[in-house]
Amino acid sequence: MTRSGISISRWLVGAIARCLVFSSTALASEEFIEATQWRTIQQREILFFLPEAWKVETDVLDSGFEGISPVTSKDDPFQERIEVDVVEDRDGRSLTEFATEEIVGLASRLSNLTIITSGPVEHGEHIGLGVEASYTSSWGEMFVEIFFLKTEGRFYEFTVKGQAQDLDRFRPIFDKMLASMRPIPAIFDQVYVNQKFLIQFPSNWEIREGLPGTVVAGVSPRNGRDDEFRERVTVAYERLREGMTFEIYASKMFGVLLERLPGSQEISRRNVMFGNTKGLALELSHKIQRIRTTLEVLIVPDGRQVFVFNCAGRDPDYTSFKPIFSRILNSFASTTPPPTLFEDP
Repeated sequence: MTRSGISISRWLVGAIARCLVFSSTALASEEFIEATQWRTIQQREILFFLPEAWKVETDVLDSGFEGISPVTSKDDPFQERIEVDVVEDRDGRSLTEFATEEIVGLASRLSNLTIITSGPVEHGEHIGLGVEASYTSSWGEMFVEIFFLKTEGRFYEFTVKGQAQDLDRFRPIFDKMLASMRPIPAIFDQVYVNQKFLIQFPSNWEIREGLPGTVVAGVSPRNGRDDEFRERVTVAYERLREGMTFEIYASKMFGVLLERLPGSQEISRRNVMFGNTKGLALELSHKIQRIRTTLEVLIVPDGRQVFVFNCAGRDPDYTSFKPIFSRILNSFASTTPPPTLFEDP
């Protein structure tokens, strides 16, 4: 217990210092549309969220995956679906050029494809091109909606297919999927993924799992035999205990670190933006044996859990590593379904 009586995980605080040293096949229609449970699809290029009851098939195209809805009733056996494909832009094509090529290809595969509308479309924070069309199949009259997005040198293509009479029922769930998806920029070659998050590290950095108090650590290469400290970024997470707010957690964590780390001196304490999330950061200087090092601790809320990031470097090397630390942190993405998925459309 801290002096104020608010408990903070001792293993996480102590370990920071130690680490520095070294489904169902049928679903009622109304229940489906509400989609109260969501699953995360993780790939190197994207985080995507599907209702828990949906089936996932991977590699249905050259790359990507397909989400398939459950059968909603015996009278409506068709399963609506969304196909997700990611294509590297190797030719410098515009989004319009890419979309035109894809529509031409689609027209060769679908019978009587008729474009209804096309133009700029927004889904959440994503602005791209949208196409609505109809076609015919053995199931009768069908709808297809495609959303094209270009970001970070990649094209993202989302193709929704279903029966025409079901379009209005299914559109809200498709809109939520597209608004919540997260394209992952290609910042570094190494991508570490687990159930809670993904993060990228430079190709020459060592990735270590299971160090005390961390989920993963990225450790820089040794710069010669005289390099006594390898700069690093570590990631941990912890669930907030009942009654504890993010602000209280961060304040207590910072206080305990300043108290326990040998020779610690606070440099700065500030608010930070981590994507669209507000977090808190503490930068301090302390000693590890004979080595004076700088440590920045960033704490970011994610629902009822917090992520804790540590960026550590030897003085004066720490300053030169800060741009790399920043890029590593910018590659981080939580796999927790965003709150917007649980809001009414």
